[in-house]
Amino acid sequence: GPETAREAQFHAQYAADLDEALQWCTQYEAGGGDRCLEHAWDGYYRVLQRIHRQLGKLSALELAHVSPHLHAARNLEVAVPGTYRAGQPVVRIRNFMPTLIVIASKQRPRRLEI
Repeated sequence: GPETAREAQFHAQYAADLDEALQWCTQYEAGGGDRCLEHAWDGYYRVLQRIHRQLGKLSALELAHVSPHLHAARNLEVAVPGTYRAGQPVVRIRNFMPTLIVIASKQRPRRLEI
């Protein structure tokens, strides 16, 4: 089941539609015909449209809600990306900032501060 608040929210919003679409796929695989596949696609597409509308409003993510393990991580053995130099002291990740900024662009990248 869902492990984070965001996963629980996603499950509450989309599980019924996704389950129904999966049932149509199962019927198609059992020989139900192309109409079953069309019903499945319609369900998946509705979910995609709803997610797309929500993403347009998203400007930040709270790390505690989307990845509690990463939020709680401290003093990692992992080097900060781009800082490793052979023979030099390793700059390690101490922790992550609690908020991910979602950059307003077509691909919606996230900026994670460490």
